[in-house]
Amino acid sequence: MKNKYKIFTIIFLIFFFKISNLYSDEFKFESSEIQILDNGNLLKAKNGVKIISDDGVIINADKVEYNKISLKLIAEGEVKIFDTINEINISAPKIIYHKDKDVIYSEGKTDGIIKKIYNLETKNIILDRKNMQ
Repeated sequence: MKNKYKIFTIIFLIFFFKISNLYSDEFKFESSEIQILDNGNLLKAKNGVKIISDDGVIINADKVEYNKISLKLIAEGEVKIFDTINEINISAPKIIYHKDKDVIYSEGKTDGIIKKIYNLETKNIILDRKNMQ
């Protein structure tokens, strides 16, 4: 009986630690704490989150909420976005990424670098990645 309890505990711990790297169709999430809600349609992660998109966008944030139905990702805290394809780095306190439209919104003071040539310091930007506007 004790062996069954030990085996069950080991399997549970392995499964629990594997959930810290969670994949969705659009993003790979890495965090120390991830909650899956609403039958898997809502994902919340906090305590340092790293997200890797299937199209070359890397997002680091303190906490993230992702709605799989609307394909809307909200990152808050000290948010940094690295667009590896278009060579764009953005930092802001809050960023909203609409994956279906491929549009990134920043809220608050926003700093960034575009193609290692242009520096930007502004508030509330909208970046259309499809049209590069």
